[in-house]
Amino acid sequence: MSKGLINNDHFFNAGQYMLTATSTMMIDLQDKIILSVRMMSSLFGMTTLGKHHIELNNTTIQWLRRIKPIIERSSALYERMKFELEEKLQEEVVILNTYVEEMFPRYVCT
Repeated sequence: MSKGLINNDHFFNAGQYMLTATSTMMIDLQDKIILSVRMMSSLFGMTTLGKHHIELNNTTIQWLRRIKPIIERSSALYERMKFELEEKLQEEVVILNTYVEEMFPRYVCT
C-alpha cells in the first residue's frame, strides 16, 4: 500500500472519528457528567467534601464547556484540509486528462 493511501485512510478515519466525537460520544459523555453531578449532590447530603474533591468535580463538570472550542477548531481544520485536498485532486484530474488527450488525440471524421 502506498504512503498516500495510508495517509488518506488516516485522514478519512480522523473525519469519521470527529463526526462520532461531536455527536454520539459527546452526548454519552454529557450523560456521564450529569450522573457525576447527581452523585456529587448525593454525597453532599451524606458528608462534607474537601476542597480538592470539589475542585475535581468542578473540572469534570466544566469539561464539556472547555472541550467545545477545541472540537470546533479541529473540525474547521479538518474541513479546510479536506477542501484543499479536493482542490489538489481536481488539479491532478485536469493534468491527467490533458496527458491522456495528448497521448491519444481525438480523431475528427469529416
